[in-house]
Amino acid sequence: MRDFKKTPLYDYCSDPWRVLDLGGSMNAATSVADSINTAAHSSEGGNSLLSLPNIMIAYGSETGTAEAAASSLARNFKICRPALRTLNDVSKLDRESLQAFTHIAIICSTFGKGEPPKNAMNFFSVDLTGKLNKGAKFAVLALGSSLYPDYCKAGKDADNKMKDAGAVQISEITCADSAHGDQATIREWTNRIKKLILPDSLHAKIKTKNSLMGRGYFEPSYVIQWQESGDNSNTWLIDEKSDGSLQCVANTELFEDAYSVVSARSTRHIELELPDDMSYETGDHLSVAPVNEKDAVARFCNSFAHELERAAVKSSFFALKLDGETRRDLVAKSVGLSCTPSLFWQIHQPFYIDCLEDGHQSLHTQKHLINTSLVEVLRKGLDLSFHSTSYLIDFLSMLLRKLDKVAISSATADDFRAEVTSIGLNDDFDSRNERIKIFIDKYPTIVDFLEGFEEIFCRPSAETKGVPLLSLADVLVLIPCLKPRQYSISSSQAISPGRISITTGVINFVSNEGVWVKGVCSNYLAGLTPGQYVDAKIVTSSFRPPNVNSCPVIMISTGTGLGPFMGFLQERADSMAESNYGFGQCHLFFGCRSDEEFIYSDQIIQWESEGIVTLHLAQSRQKEHSKKYVQDALEDYGEELVSLLMSRERTKVYICGNAEMADDCSDTCIDILKKYGQMSILSATQLLSSMRISNRWELDVWGQAKPHVAVKILQRPRLAVNKSQRNWISNF
Repeated sequence: MRDFKKTPLYDYCSDPWRVLDLGGSMNAATSVADSINTAAHSSEGGNSLLSLPNIMIAYGSETGTAEAAASSLARNFKICRPALRTLNDVSKLDRESLQAFTHIAIICSTFGKGEPPKNAMNFFSVDLTGKLNKGAKFAVLALGSSLYPDYCKAGKDADNKMKDAGAVQISEITCADSAHGDQATIREWTNRIKKLILPDSLHAKIKTKNSLMGRGYFEPSYVIQWQESGDNSNTWLIDEKSDGSLQCVANTELFEDAYSVVSARSTRHIELELPDDMSYETGDHLSVAPVNEKDAVARFCNSFAHELERAAVKSSFFALKLDGETRRDLVAKSVGLSCTPSLFWQIHQPFYIDCLEDGHQSLHTQKHLINTSLVEVLRKGLDLSFHSTSYLIDFLSMLLRKLDKVAISSATADDFRAEVTSIGLNDDFDSRNERIKIFIDKYPTIVDFLEGFEEIFCRPSAETKGVPLLSLADVLVLIPCLKPRQYSISSSQAISPGRISITTGVINFVSNEGVWVKGVCSNYLAGLTPGQYVDAKIVTSSFRPPNVNSCPVIMISTGTGLGPFMGFLQERADSMAESNYGFGQCHLFFGCRSDEEFIYSDQIIQWESEGIVTLHLAQSRQKEHSKKYVQDALEDYGEELVSLLMSRERTKVYICGNAEMADDCSDTCIDILKKYGQMSILSATQLLSSMRISNRWELDVWGQAKPHVAVKILQRPRLAVNKSQRNWISNF
């Protein structure tokens, strides 16, 4: 049995397609590409040499988006067997190893205040001058959000670093904006880079060469190797309450609408005990590691019941000598997970995965799939939803290839082919985007998909010679990692030193295709009970209350966007309790549907009565009141609001909530500046931009924004804009 704890053989976040290990036993001189090139040269008597690109794909990823994009790009280059590494790993490579690569693709997100992710920081402190292959080519995909300062800064810095090192840019840097949806940009960039590095003509030549050499290309296959349980025969007895860093001390329902036929909306206030070694500032975020529901894990495992039950037999489950109490506990817990005792026992056993490719067997090196149990990796390691378009396309393509290799003829197989055909896997992103949405409405998670097509992929048949077409390992190596979720902190450590709280909306709704969809992390948090632990950490934010009391403050929010402002107001109330002299105005514009959804209403109304804050409430569905949104409340206060925006006291504006709402509020402020401030649309936009640049217009938003108002300005036919103004507007 491999002892992974004593001699770990994996790299951080490695990829299933990566077989090149330049830091270990295989050096640059014996890389896969060099070996193929040499063999190709020898096989034809030295008459020609096929130049196969040596590709390295390097990424910096904080939440997993960049890592998933890098993995997808690696699968597109699988015939070249690219190396996939974090940017930190690249910084460790010596000159000889770096010079092995003819092409380097970098995908890097921007995190915090324009900073690179933690697994990319070291890359920016290493001097690459003279270390790269002469004439090495590169391309960069930068991920970020245009709603925040220093948009895509880390990716831009990586692009400049490669240029300074003498690498040749084969494509201008591409910035993928999550504020407006980044999946189309990521996919388009992936396709473009593949065509530039591996055009169809070269791809065809490589396949021909491989065929002449008798190599061919066989898609890698993966096999789960279950380790001997030893003393771990009762691993299901581990207490989950001890797993995590922050203990839940309170979980309160603020609002619940359980009567809607299309959703079960709920908002909760969750308090956690703050450890002595953890601190935060008001406005920071809490990054929570989500946990998949046990029901989803059980359904996933039951789809592979045939394989898991056979594994339990081979692992000698039925020869286990368990005492009566332990056996009764095993049976009871397996019933709770809706599976047999043998399957329940098997999914708690440690495993690793071997990759079989071209007759060679190697350890599959994804860290989260080594020396762990299946139940652990399914609950905390893998994202069971179909959020990533790239992953979904890769997954369906793999299934289609497997199905085409056998002669399965059934109604279910026909349905699957029809589903895949309707999407159009090879169509451009925009044309298939709506069709993908329809597919995800039918199958929100891989669990829903497997249950729909379990008959042809997960069950043995005569056509597949008694072995399921799809193995558990095939799926595990492809599913992206579960990303942490960030929540705005709803408290102030100065006021509640030992506590930290968040406000979360619990996501539950029925899709357009009639399938019930549940938010993973929000439902996990909603189910916490006092005493349970959460795996979470503090993420620094630039969303800070003003450090000058005399500064006028405007806070705008809807729904759970009210959360961070509770921390702001707690500190303001505490400061004003000593003396309210010298404090500027403070206005809270809050939008909700009705009185029932006015969260924290008692506290806010009390603060208003004490002169802490002036409330401007907008309700869209309150009985006996006309419909009113938060931007309507801004317009109603238009004249006074313009006075504050144009004041010399340097008013600070904070917006927290849905990105589209933030856009609407920006548009409203521009409109009222025109109406009450006698400003042109260009001057009004310039004022908001100057506030943004001077950190007086702060955003803490989620979701996708609309095309920015500056774009709409440039499209107006009668507006004359000179070159310098146009550049300024495009950067707003």
